[in-house]
Amino acid sequence: MFRKTRLRLVLLNSIVFFCLLLFFGIVLYFFTAHQLCHQEDETLLQTAQQIQAGDVDAISEHPHDGHSPDRDHNGPDGPDEHRELQQSHIIYVLRDASGKLLGQVPERLTSKELAQLPAKLPVECTSTISLGQSSFRQYTLDVPSGLVTQGKASVREVQILYDRAEDEAFLHSLLTVIAITTAICAGLAMAAGLYLANRALIPIQNSWNKQQQFVADASHELRTPLTVLQMHLERLFRHPSHTVEQEGESILRLVKETTRMRRLVTDLLTLARGDSNQVQLLMRPVRMDLLIGTVVEQFRDVAEQKDIHLAAAQVTPVTIRADEERLQQLLTILLDNALKFTDHGGRVEVNFAVAANAVQLTVSDNGIGVSEEDLPKVFDRFFQANKARSSGGTGLGLAIAKWIVDEHHGKIWAESRLHEGMTVHVVLPFKATDSASG
Repeated sequence: MFRKTRLRLVLLNSIVFFCLLLFFGIVLYFFTAHQLCHQEDETLLQTAQQIQAGDVDAISEHPHDGHSPDRDHNGPDGPDEHRELQQSHIIYVLRDASGKLLGQVPERLTSKELAQLPAKLPVECTSTISLGQSSFRQYTLDVPSGLVTQGKASVREVQILYDRAEDEAFLHSLLTVIAITTAICAGLAMAAGLYLANRALIPIQNSWNKQQQFVADASHELRTPLTVLQMHLERLFRHPSHTVEQEGESILRLVKETTRMRRLVTDLLTLARGDSNQVQLLMRPVRMDLLIGTVVEQFRDVAEQKDIHLAAAQVTPVTIRADEERLQQLLTILLDNALKFTDHGGRVEVNFAVAANAVQLTVSDNGIGVSEEDLPKVFDRFFQANKARSSGGTGLGLAIAKWIVDEHHGKIWAESRLHEGMTVHVVLPFKATDSASG
């Protein structure tokens, strides 16, 4: 299943990255082409303005006596280099009033290319034309009689052509670079997509494995009480004439298993709602000293029955903002877990401390404890370190305790050694203003 999901993620990430890169390349290419075309038009318009101003030295056999202000500014010994660079791309095609071709300056076009050049083109309007294998940007300008001469004829129309060979070569090189870069980045996108897919699938796969384990454990835990219920019910049907007193042991067993199954289902529902964020905490001021005292007193009788000394240190009066019902459930779970796995004559202690920004609750016992290798798993669902811990429990208590602490943005951890007891630490965030509000 994850193999197909990984492949889909790789393809999706690669396609998205490739499309973005391709879009960027297309935008870059057309933006560059537009800018080059704009520069070509600017050169044509500047050249046309120079001709209209009387600067016709570049195309006339007999230069006009008037000089433009630009030429006077540059001086005879300092020609404008930028203008020369622009003029190197310019070809002037000269025609008389009837449209007859008089010549070209400089002579770069072949007779075949000149024959392809339309005699009549829109005046004072830029456009692109193709002559043979070459492309030109053109601008047609009407000039007054006598301003420009070619031989004995007077030039009345000048077609200004801008040779686009260098610009097209640049665009072709840019297109090649974009294509090669896109192809290389497509391969890199596949590798990056695979890496990102693997990273994205790690939490999903972990969640899937935990869910599978959770379902398997829940099925196993539910199967046992259901099997017991079925067995005792079938036994009752085999002796329909027996009284309740005669079948009292079987009925008591049915009640115990039903209670255990109800508690298991309740715990599963709590965790399921917590996972789906359906449980809303009722945050309000809670007196921790009163809460701890109340829960400890509830376990006094249980401790006395097992001859366990239950000690609670004097708790500093403090008020925090929390869900009182969930905190009571948390302390109940910790005390029940400690008493359950502490032998007769043992000891269970509850300690509480207040710091500047947190309160710490500690429940410790000197019971059977857990081994160091099992310690990191004590808050996992359905985890039971040994057979002794599997008697009477669902394996969900500490998992629910961790969920409660996590919902309060706190921390919980355990310290234990086998046959030396276990200590559970709970740290909850606390503000000095919380105490004042109580």
